[in-house]
Amino acid sequence: MRISILKLGRNDLQKWVKFRCDIWPEDNIEESMAEFKNTILNKKSRVIFIALGDNGLITGFIEVSIRCKVGFWRNYAGYIENLHVKKEFRRKGIAKILFKFAEKWMVSKRCSMALSDTSVENHKSQKVHKMLGFKEEERLILFSKEVHCNALR
Repeated sequence: MRISILKLGRNDLQKWVKFRCDIWPEDNIEESMAEFKNTILNKKSRVIFIALGDNGLITGFIEVSIRCKVGFWRNYAGYIENLHVKKEFRRKGIAKILFKFAEKWMVSKRCSMALSDTSVENHKSQKVHKMLGFKEEERLILFSKEVHCNALR
């Protein structure tokens, strides 16, 4: 099987949003289309690379942004927001190829570090991160608190 890697463009947006909504069914296709049309395609600090199979269908993607001052890192870093390969295409090196494209993009943006995160329970993701050369830096606890508009009074 031959894989092609492309930077996501307007022509692939609908196909990619559908692929993404298949992964996360709670996402709404129309809302996602509007969001990504207005944000990702127009930002120089964010990129998505898609992997296409021989049939032209998306087999995986990597979504990367530029962040500053994340955790221990105090400079600009490329941040892996999402990396996903369809189940039937895993263990074929697609994640590694996608990451190589993301890494080249990060270097072109003058980043000297790639960062990413995953949940403590997601052992598959941790394994993929290590396979890509990442090392664990810290574990976080996420806190939340609802805020209300009457707090302004």
